[in-house]
Amino acid sequence: MSSHGLSVIIPVRGRRSQLQRLIDSLCRAQSRLAATRQWNSEIIVVDDTPVRMDGELIKSMCARSGVRYVRGPREVAAKRNLGAQLASYDLFVFVDSDCVADEELLVTHAQAHLTSLARSGRPLGAVAGAIDFDDDGAASEPPEGSDLLDAPFAWPRRFVEVYWAATANFSVSREAFEMVDGFDDYPFTPVGGEDADIGMRLYDAGYAIVCEPSARVFHEAQSRQSSVHMCAKMYMYGRACIYNNVRRPGESKLVVNMPAVAALAGVCFAGRRRRTGLGLTTGLLAYVIASAAKRRSHGSKATGPQYLEFFYQAGMASEAIRRKKPWLAFCMFDYGNRDRFLTRAVMSDTTHAEHSCLTIRHSSVNG
Repeated sequence: MSSHGLSVIIPVRGRRSQLQRLIDSLCRAQSRLAATRQWNSEIIVVDDTPVRMDGELIKSMCARSGVRYVRGPREVAAKRNLGAQLASYDLFVFVDSDCVADEELLVTHAQAHLTSLARSGRPLGAVAGAIDFDDDGAASEPPEGSDLLDAPFAWPRRFVEVYWAATANFSVSREAFEMVDGFDDYPFTPVGGEDADIGMRLYDAGYAIVCEPSARVFHEAQSRQSSVHMCAKMYMYGRACIYNNVRRPGESKLVVNMPAVAALAGVCFAGRRRRTGLGLTTGLLAYVIASAAKRRSHGSKATGPQYLEFFYQAGMASEAIRRKKPWLAFCMFDYGNRDRFLTRAVMSDTTHAEHSCLTIRHSSVNG
């Protein structure tokens, strides 16, 4: 089979209805690609859904849609690596299962790899597509406070090249992928941190990650309405911050992590009584109450982002203690190194663009 084509790789666990929406949209995108008569394509689903949780139903659904189905490991990075190993073609397109593809997605990714030139002069290794939010099929703006969660989703609209990109809509050549040995199979969390890691390693290897805002997917927005979901996601991202601190030592800055201070104080307080868990809970609860009181005294009603910052820092504290490296809880990984992002020349508000680039780095500094 010709290597001139696109292999779309989808890691999944559960989400049967969302996966069906994505597959249907990708089949339409495949039809548009086939009409060019230049590229072949395939869709590979790598799944670890237990049989009792729709695993067999997902397998049957893929068979009906003409999609290649394989069983994979729990970690999303390892799923993507397995998909790449099995891919027939030399251009990998990674899309997340809770997204819907624009009809022109595959055509745009293919053309970008053929015609795009990196302004930095580096050889093109990957293309970062735009990720919009979708609510009942209609594109919408990100929910309030989402810059703390998904700032990289908007980067392809604001930059021409990035240091790393979200792999919910990301294509990379086989050559570049294999040069950096793909994703790290075992980050500290099943999801989180692996996209930044591979992007930075592509950059270190001399490749450019070029932005293509017209390559679009629509990310499901319904789950973003849940405060519990957003706090859990921020906690996971905080744990991933420690992963990247370990992977790339020296690329972080010291921060005052109040949840870490509270947690360590709780450990010291309760350690003699062998009630470390109670001490941790007490210390973190005290921080929440103190933060709420501080916000109230300043007359602010916008508490959402404050608590997202708290859970991010709490995740950092938890993972640093779990790794027996508590000092890492006070190291904020520098996800937005402004020297490694190239802003679009047509933008008039450069300061705003730089702020968006640096959102992740600064979002937890002022806890």
